[in-house]
Formats: sequence, C-alpha cells, structure tokens
Amino acid sequence: MGLIHTTANGVQIFAEPGKKSIHDFIVKFRLPGGRLRVPRHIHLIVEMYVKHAHDPILTMQLRNHFLGLFGQISPATQFPPSLSSLDQAKSNRFNDSTPSGSLLSNFSSSCQS
Repeated sequence: MGLIHTTANGVQIFAEPGKKSIHDFIVKFRLPGGRLRVPRHIHLIVEMYVKHAHDPILTMQLRNHFLGLFGQISPATQFPPSLSSLDQAKSNRFNDSTPSGSLLSNFSSSCQS
C-alpha cells in the first residue's frame, strides 16, 4: 500500500494495485492516529476508472446515463422505499463485455429488489 497524498489536516491517502485487471486499484485512507479504511462508495469511482481504461466512449455514455437518471430521482414516501427499475432497453447498450466485465454488472445487481 503506497502513500499517494497527505492532506493539509494530515489525512493520508493510499493506493495499491487491485486484482480485477491491470488498471484496477484499491484506495484507502487514514485519519491522523487512525487505522487504514476504505472510503464509502469508492468502489463505484474505481470501477468507472477501470471501465474507462477498457472502453472510454461507452464508459462516458454510462456516466451521462447516470447523470440523466439523477435528474429523475424523487424522495422516498414509504418504508421500505421502492426502487425505480432501470429501463432495460436503454441499459442494454452498457452490457457489452470488456476485459473487466460488463459496465452495468456491478451497478445493476445492487439495484435489483
């Protein structure tokens, strides 16, 4: 695990190679006096970097697709909240296989109810 940055208030950021592909990496941080931790939601960011290395055009299309979906988010009005389903016809274009796997494999599986 190699130190790649230290913030002005002493938070250390580390990275090491991952195992999914040559472009995969793992990010962790350490607060002053604390233990190494994986930041919440970092997996999505790392996955997008890896996918971009294999298919930059399709990855940017997926990013734009997500940004469009964010504009359609509405507040939850019940518990448990109901999840909007992905429009399969619009999402199929992101299922192309790359050396690191389908672009949506890690995202859509977490959205299934």
